[in-house]
Amino acid sequence: MDISSTTLAVIVALTAAISSLAGVIVTSVFNLLNTRAARQSEERKSRRDLILKTAVESYKQYCQNAKDANQSILPFDNFVLFMVYLSENTLDETIDFSNVERHLADIAKLKSKMIEHQIKLDESRKQ
Repeated sequence: MDISSTTLAVIVALTAAISSLAGVIVTSVFNLLNTRAARQSEERKSRRDLILKTAVESYKQYCQNAKDANQSILPFDNFVLFMVYLSENTLDETIDFSNVERHLADIAKLKSKMIEHQIKLDESRKQ
C-alpha cells in the first residue's frame, strides 16, 4: 500500500498537532492543580494568622481582666488551643439550629477541661 506524500504530510501534521494539544492539556491540568494547592495553602496560612491574632487579643483582654480581679492567669497556649477549636467549630458547615447547643456544650467542655488542667498543674507546682 502506497501512501502519497500529501497523505503522509497530513498524518505527520495531525500527529504533531495532537501531541502538542495533549502537552497543553497536561500542562494546564498540572497548573490548575498547582494553583488550587497554592490557594488552599494561602487560605490555611491566613486562617492560622487570624487564629493567632485573635488568641493574642483575647489573651491580652483576659490578662487585664484577671489582673483587675486578682485572679491567676492561664497560659497562652490554652487560648491558642481554644481559638483553634472554636474556629473549627465555627467554620463547620454542619452547624444549624438543631445542633448548635451541642457545639456550644462542646466549647464549654473544652473551656472547663483547660481550667481543670491548669488547676492540676498549679497544685502540682505548689507541692
